[in-house]
Amino acid sequence: MNNINQKNDIIEFVSSIITNKEGNVLILKRRDTLKLDPGKYDMCSGHMQKGEVPMQSLYRELLEETGITQNDIKKMEHLGDIATPHPKFPNTTTHIYHVLIDLELEDINKRIQKTKNREMEYGKYVKDINTLRQIHQRTNFIRTKYTEETGKIYQSLEQKLKDRKELKYKCEEK
Repeated sequence: MNNINQKNDIIEFVSSIITNKEGNVLILKRRDTLKLDPGKYDMCSGHMQKGEVPMQSLYRELLEETGITQNDIKKMEHLGDIATPHPKFPNTTTHIYHVLIDLELEDINKRIQKTKNREMEYGKYVKDINTLRQIHQRTNFIRTKYTEETGKIYQSLEQKLKDRKELKYKCEEK
């Protein structure tokens, strides 16, 4: 654990909600052979290493887990920081980002197969943020527990994506 970024006994993580231009959300299936949460679905996420800032950790995790590079990212924005207790890590903070990419699922899955540590089995797109929220709320398929704070993050991103679609539509009308 000494390679994990800790501030005052708080372990810091990063997590990304990855969407494509259609608003589909990428979820990743963790390999069944992993010790921590095998077979669960997850966002691209992980702990911050000592000396890293959240963006460095996010870029590293994207590359390690999905093969997505900085050049693949069309837009990235910080959505907020939330407490994300886990049975093995009760005092954690997760920095959550929205990452917009323009990659087909087939390309992402090929990249996942080529990643060094192969933490993920494959990725799949779900229809939208609301679908992700429903899966997260109603099942135990997602690695992290659904909380009120998580719901607020989803709601904020859902509204931002809706606003962008409306703005794009209005611009195209003119």
